[in-house]
Amino acid sequence: MKRKPSRVAEPVDASKLKPNASISHADAVGVIAHRVRLTSESLRRAKDRVAKRIRHAVKKGNLKPPTSAGFIVKDLLHWASNAWPRKFDDLPKHATGSVMVTASVAVTTKGVAAPVMPSDIAQCHKVIAEQAAMIAEVKDQLVLLRQQLSADESDAKCWRDFKSKSGRRGRQL
Repeated sequence: MKRKPSRVAEPVDASKLKPNASISHADAVGVIAHRVRLTSESLRRAKDRVAKRIRHAVKKGNLKPPTSAGFIVKDLLHWASNAWPRKFDDLPKHATGSVMVTASVAVTTKGVAAPVMPSDIAQCHKVIAEQAAMIAEVKDQLVLLRQQLSADESDAKCWRDFKSKSGRRGRQL
């Protein structure tokens, strides 16, 4: 009996995927394998290699585990672009994270007011004096931290020496 010729499924185009969409494990492997396949490597071997890397990344926590619908596209492509630099540069980058913003506000008995803006020269001098006191306090803290750093430097040198020697003896911490 003759074997049926195997059909190679066309890979999903990564540029057409939406960032928050889900992608199955098989499609994820296909998308990545087509981009990172070596010239001397068969597609099957490339897919096996990519699938192994994906499983390892999920196990180590470098890639978020798939939901019931699959991997989130932006997480998968972010991981892949770190794992294989320059292979995914043509795709848009989707950044996640948080941004911290600090602002100067006045607290009143009624709640939080608008930023403090001095209205006359006396208030300007008062704000300048407060800022100068704050700068002096930060400078004092800086001096204390530099003293602590110099005190800890010798301990750090001892630790580095210990680590380098323990590695040569075959012991690892």
